[in-house]
Amino acid sequence: MKEQLLEYLFKKSPVALSYHKAIFDKDGVPYDCEFLDVNNIYESMIGLKDYEVIGKNYNEIFEIGNVIGDEWKRAFQEAIINNKTVVIDVYNKAVYKWIRITIFILDKEHFCLYI
Repeated sequence: MKEQLLEYLFKKSPVALSYHKAIFDKDGVPYDCEFLDVNNIYESMIGLKDYEVIGKNYNEIFEIGNVIGDEWKRAFQEAIINNKTVVIDVYNKAVYKWIRITIFILDKEHFCLYI
């Protein structure tokens, strides 16, 4: 029951949510992440369906430097390394808007993005 409720909350949330697994280099520094799940709002925001992103790396889907700059990479690394929630405001060049991204850490390698 609890698992079904959590899945329902994730999928039906009124905010864009994505679930990820961090990818580390040989020195243990996170440099990318794999999409594990996204909700409908996230799909609408990025213009791709879940089956188009799940199992792929963030950098495969987005050219981060061209879309939201280096702030994302620094914030992502800070969140994973320090095991803490990080909130950043970035300008998304693809949609010409400022967006707030919350990186919420679940464990040493898994996290959610709230946008």
